[in-house]
Amino acid sequence: MRVAVPLCLVGIVLLAVLAGCDQPPELEKHVGFVGTVSRVDDETNELLVRVSERRHGGHWAPSTKVFLVTAQSEIYINDMVRPMADIAPGDNAEVLAYVDPEHRTRYIVSLAHIANEQPKPTPPDLSIPPVAAPPEAQEE
Repeated sequence: MRVAVPLCLVGIVLLAVLAGCDQPPELEKHVGFVGTVSRVDDETNELLVRVSERRHGGHWAPSTKVFLVTAQSEIYINDMVRPMADIAPGDNAEVLAYVDPEHRTRYIVSLAHIANEQPKPTPPDLSIPPVAAPPEAQEE
């Protein structure tokens, strides 16, 4: 019994360590981008966003960043969780991502807020249907 308790504690600690191995990098390694979606590639799950970034000398220059959308990425379009397929070129994007360790030229999306112009929904029919007279009132 006394041996089982330490082994259980070791097992719990080991599970906690292994469960933490699949987590994204710390928040300090994340980078924020603001720009406009220029292309959505559903086959590769890549999102291209045109951003402005500060270059050497302090001036701003446009560039295009490549983002990989994974199953862990959170995509919000107009404040609703939506799939990547609902993103369209021209949408405004705010992306929080970190550098892809396998492809240093692209980023992996942790969180993306997309804003696009949605057509206003048609207003619902709020007219009140006519009420039929009760059956006894009709017989008189």
